[in-house]
Amino acid sequence: MPILLDRSTASAPLSSKARVLVIDDDYGPRESLRILLKYDYDVIVASSVAEGLGLLQANVVDTIILDNRMPGRTGLEGIVDIRAIDEHVSIIMLTGYGTLETACEAFRNQATDFMTKPPDTDAMFEAVTKNVAIARAKRARAILTKELSELNLNLSAELSETRPLAKLGRRSDEIIHDLGNPLTILTCCVELLQNKVDEMKLEEGEQWMEALGYIQMIKKSVQHCCSLADTWRQLRDDIAENRETINARDFLQGALESVQPMVATSRVAFEADFNDVRPGTLVEFDTTQMRRVLHNLIINAIHASQHPAAKVTLCAATKDDALEIAVSDNGTGIPPDRLAMIFEPYYTTKKEGTGLGLAISKRIVEEHQGELSAESATGVGSKFIISVPARTPVDATAA
Repeated sequence: MPILLDRSTASAPLSSKARVLVIDDDYGPRESLRILLKYDYDVIVASSVAEGLGLLQANVVDTIILDNRMPGRTGLEGIVDIRAIDEHVSIIMLTGYGTLETACEAFRNQATDFMTKPPDTDAMFEAVTKNVAIARAKRARAILTKELSELNLNLSAELSETRPLAKLGRRSDEIIHDLGNPLTILTCCVELLQNKVDEMKLEEGEQWMEALGYIQMIKKSVQHCCSLADTWRQLRDDIAENRETINARDFLQGALESVQPMVATSRVAFEADFNDVRPGTLVEFDTTQMRRVLHNLIINAIHASQHPAAKVTLCAATKDDALEIAVSDNGTGIPPDRLAMIFEPYYTTKKEGTGLGLAISKRIVEEHQGELSAESATGVGSKFIISVPARTPVDATAA
């Protein structure tokens, strides 16, 4: 009995040579396709659906070129068996009788492309290129989805282990809150990746590169989750926070990149302006902790600005011996009688909020010898201002 591969994880690295399976009972067309593709792809061939299924069970294949009219099982009948083995592989259906009915039947059976015989060589090569990219994108998404699920299980196990520890106190609830932001970004990245795969066209190689960019964003967010987990372990073990002297612009740019997926799916206009940050401005940050603050403030601003002209702005400037960062929105605003309470733990104006985000942010900023304040007007919007100590080397000021 053949061993079935786990298609969600068994794909070759995206940089490796893709594999194409040609299934055609006619030697001439089959050999012509092998010669056309052999310099760019690992090509394997079969003369029947049954033989092709055997090769598919033993190999990870990116694209199948499948003839329809063959003795025994036809190509249309074979698609069902192929999908039972590999749901991600692309299938290019070939037929010498290019009727609309045949094409519709092929797509109903989950073929991804349709061409008449004999195919134009340039068109065939472009079709294979496109379908290999689509198959690999789907497989990469499946792998990432599985990794995210495993990450979520691991983090849940970590939470279950640390929650009973009395020394964490209120910070055990912060763990639940902090998981929301990076995992929201991960979810948005997967959604963007899927949309980009669905929109992929024949000649649009740049879209494929953009899809790979979303994968990199997901990896960075996973790394952020890991950094948070390390921070929680330090809190549990009473280890001091990890601070480092870093360039203020580098920190701001990194924090901005990490929230781009959330911004991209929010339908809120977003602007960032760091021009007033003096070159060479240095801050002493625990970057994971301070990034938590910006994540909280930006995501809160997006949630508060759900209308057609919604806009969120992130600005920063060097002022004397401080770095000032402001997150502004043109949302509903906060009533004056509630503004003084927004930094209190468990106080929230959201229906599904925990009331911890701003309290966490204020504590972190104060632990960095800084201040977090808010300005707001009902119907106009809100502005949250972070002010933390900073220094600029003399040579950078002169420049």
